[in-house]
Amino acid sequence: MKHTHALLSAALLCVAQLAAGSASATCYEHQGTATGDARWVVGLDGVGGTADDGSLQIDNALMRNIRPAECSGTYGCDIIAYRIQWFGGGWSDSFIPGHSDFHKRGDNSLVKGWSMLNDHSYKILFCN
Repeated sequence: MKHTHALLSAALLCVAQLAAGSASATCYEHQGTATGDARWVVGLDGVGGTADDGSLQIDNALMRNIRPAECSGTYGCDIIAYRIQWFGGGWSDSFIPGHSDFHKRGDNSLVKGWSMLNDHSYKILFCN
């Protein structure tokens, strides 16, 4: 329930922005399996100002591949929140891009959460 609540909160924020006139978008939820697309793992060093910072904006390009009907417009789509399904079957807490989207691995290194969309099943809340 906690995980669904976080996605719902992100969706409500999107709706509130739409109602206030500060945003104009439609939001969707998508569940999928591992993408196998290595572009999700770009920029994993967590260091700003380096040549690999493209992972902070890569969601637009990759969402065009995953959901072309919703994301092929002029502005593409932005990921609002996402969850990762661990190999054991459980789900992560919600990751919010730019706020709470790093995951601590077993070796204590940090990776951008959406890098795991490359090899894990997932749920994404996105808006166009």
